[in-house]
Amino acid sequence: ETIVDIGCGNGLLTQELARAVGPDGRVIGVDPSDAMRASAVARCGGMDVVEIIEGTAHELPLPDGAADGAVSIQVMEYVADISGALREAFRVLRPGGRLVMISFHSLEDRRVKRWMARQTQVDPALARLPLSEAQRRMPCRMVGKLIRPSAAEVARNPRSRSARLRIVEKMG
Repeated sequence: ETIVDIGCGNGLLTQELARAVGPDGRVIGVDPSDAMRASAVARCGGMDVVEIIEGTAHELPLPDGAADGAVSIQVMEYVADISGALREAFRVLRPGGRLVMISFHSLEDRRVKRWMARQTQVDPALARLPLSEAQRRMPCRMVGKLIRPSAAEVARNPRSRSARLRIVEKMG
């Protein structure tokens, strides 16, 4: 399994993802900041399954379909063109791959939600053809429901109140 950590920062999540994929997996941390990449390399040193590379959410230096999954945690708030960044994340996913995103700002979440809704609508050009519902749909589907922090989590960390987790799967 290959996972891309978009905006990996100092590598905290990258390190945990490496533990999760195990010795046969691969985790690629992507970040535009030299300082953050250096910190991620230091944190993930000795983990053979981790590669830290320079790149942005708009220009991931990976081939099409290179990843089984991608994560973006609190990254879209720093991205001017959220739709472009989400398209880029989908470009590097293989069919069936999943993008997991957590956002902490309502404006960011509304933009992400709007993009995802547009991608999961029935394609009007295919609506009349004798195809399955999945074949009529655009390139992704929402997986599960929006996940919000529990009351206990908000009590422990009031800033988590605005957190939203969304998962989208790339179709065929």
